[in-house]
Amino acid sequence: MMMRQYNRRKSEKKDEFTYKSITPVYMFVLMENSSKEFSSSGDHFHKRQVSYSSGVELPEMVHIAYISLDTFREGVHNIKDELDAWLTFLIKGDAESVMKLIEAYPEFIDIYKEIAEFRRDPKELIGMFSEALLELDRNTERYMIDELKEDVEKAEAERDAAIADRDTAIADRDTAIADRDTAIADRDTAIADRDTAIADRDTAIADRDTAIADRDTAISSLNVERQRGDELEEKLGRYRDKFGEI
Repeated sequence: MMMRQYNRRKSEKKDEFTYKSITPVYMFVLMENSSKEFSSSGDHFHKRQVSYSSGVELPEMVHIAYISLDTFREGVHNIKDELDAWLTFLIKGDAESVMKLIEAYPEFIDIYKEIAEFRRDPKELIGMFSEALLELDRNTERYMIDELKEDVEKAEAERDAAIADRDTAIADRDTAIADRDTAIADRDTAIADRDTAIADRDTAIADRDTAIADRDTAISSLNVERQRGDELEEKLGRYRDKFGEI
């Protein structure tokens, strides 16, 4: 009942909703045959009381009371207050109890007259029950709609969260791919730089080999000229020996 009230008030007031809009809920549980937890106490009225260890007192939103009808039937014979009157009305139908009830609370005469009328003509009673059941169906329908709306909102929130997680995963994947592409580009640049360095080294080696070859050619030419000079010097020496100094 509290959840029904909460959902209804929140759907009606929307952004203006506050918890002050919620009114307390009272629930009375009538037990035809109470369990030993209730029957052993010897009392027929069991009201829930909430307390806190600190001693603070807070207004409760849910009030629950259990009423043991069987204990009341066995133990109570006098009508002391209005609660006893209503319980007597609910469980006792003998003439003596009815007379005691009417004497103590005459307002129950009209209720007994209505019951007698319902017994004589049950159509109105059936109509009243039908109207009550219709209202119960309406309340149940509203509650089911509120629950369905809550389930839909929860499903939409979970869907949005899943989409957000998926988008985050996609973004992480794209970042990883971009990092991988950057690493590949850096590797390719490093390889290109290495290849350029190798090419420069090969060019330097080729230039060195060419210089060495040119040097060897020059040395060879110099050796040939030196050999020719030596041969000419030898010939001149022979001419000097033969002809003397000119």
